[in-house]
Amino acid sequence: MYRIACLRIPQLLTAGKSKTNAKQIPKDFISRLITCSPKVTVIQPGLFLLDASGLKHFGGEPKFCHNLLRTMSQAGLTDSHLGLADSAFAAIVASRVHKKRFHIVAPQKDAEFLAPLSIKHLELSLDMQEALSVLGVKTMGQLTKISSHLLVERFGPEALRAYDLAKGYDKRKPQLPKVIPQFSCTLELASPITNVPEYLFILKSMLDKLVDDLNCANLAAEELSLSLYSNNDKFDERKIELISPSNKVKFLLEVSKLSLEAKPAERECTGLTLRISRTTRQEWKQMRLNKNAGTRFPNQMLVSEEGGETPPLRHVMQRFLTRLGKNVLVQAKANDQYSLTEAAFWVPIYEATPHLVQPNNTYIEETIGLDQLTTQLACKKLDPAVSVLIEFANSQPRSLLYNQKWYQVKQITVPDCLSSKWWDEPIRKSYHMALIQLVQKTTYSQASAELVLLVCDHASDSWFIEGIFD
Repeated sequence: MYRIACLRIPQLLTAGKSKTNAKQIPKDFISRLITCSPKVTVIQPGLFLLDASGLKHFGGEPKFCHNLLRTMSQAGLTDSHLGLADSAFAAIVASRVHKKRFHIVAPQKDAEFLAPLSIKHLELSLDMQEALSVLGVKTMGQLTKISSHLLVERFGPEALRAYDLAKGYDKRKPQLPKVIPQFSCTLELASPITNVPEYLFILKSMLDKLVDDLNCANLAAEELSLSLYSNNDKFDERKIELISPSNKVKFLLEVSKLSLEAKPAERECTGLTLRISRTTRQEWKQMRLNKNAGTRFPNQMLVSEEGGETPPLRHVMQRFLTRLGKNVLVQAKANDQYSLTEAAFWVPIYEATPHLVQPNNTYIEETIGLDQLTTQLACKKLDPAVSVLIEFANSQPRSLLYNQKWYQVKQITVPDCLSSKWWDEPIRKSYHMALIQLVQKTTYSQASAELVLLVCDHASDSWFIEGIFD
């Protein structure tokens, strides 16, 4: 017969509210629980389910309760309570209702134990509690006397779950804790190192060990963490994000080299810690039998020296991002908003795309055609917008002073007048797309032209350049 124990520790229930109680919690707390029972599951902070089956040859259930509470007392958690029953819910309630440090519900007596207790233990919604109170249902025994079909018809699935718990039916059971593998390697050096080749010589051996451990676990690295020490003083810690998972020593070593070259260590190093801080399941792919696989044709996959297919573009992008940072490579994403400056955003390619409202491109194509749109160009928003001085001719902008230089307005569109966002910050603007050209002092030089977003802010009666089309 399966038996479940529930350990309730008030000190842990309030640890989040009190820093003093949090400091009193021992670091090896879960390890101590596992010594008492191999299966431990955390329901909520301060509430643990433990497997209490098969205790006949270990002194019985009372001895198990005494041993567990003694272990908690040795850890400084003296205000601990224990309930033991056939179901998880009955064990939880048993740990609450009695003043004794532990209470054991006899086998196959969960429903009998729960019957005289209040329905408040079921944690029902307030509306359902009021409805049951009107019907005169105050205890779990009174609830189980009502037909389950009538309860579901009247109150829905919540009532069926409450009915099952009151009868002693609960599918929750303690599980074996999941062991999270740690892939870390630390090395103390006999003499300090300062240059990149010395770092790579040491990192190569560390990566060999870590990659072997990854392959044994069928995992691939997604992020590396490198910590540098000088006489036990950590002076540098860097995270190296990979654009795609890898378990190749050569590739990981090259990425580490690029990181060290892009940001050299400021002090001499006497110790290193290399850790694979994030992993993912290894993907297995069938290699294509192509005799031209090693040639550099467009869209051709290359066979790496270490075996397996690897896209050559991945290595190029990884080098680029490791040297310059992950936010330097961006792409334009459309966003359906009133303001033209919010019609698109620059989003890093290898980051999650924010929630954007996509415009209806089908409607645009059917109405005015894609060839009529300037949206084929991306508008690079200037933040903040640059104020300009406008010179008019026949009520139209003829030239403008931009960054202390005069530009001639070669062409300009009919303005799009927008008035919106009264609920946030009112906008009353006129948007022009203007082709401007730098005014040169000599007639022999030819200046390049730029397409800009020229905006008139009617609220402040001023002109700005809010974006440049590229």
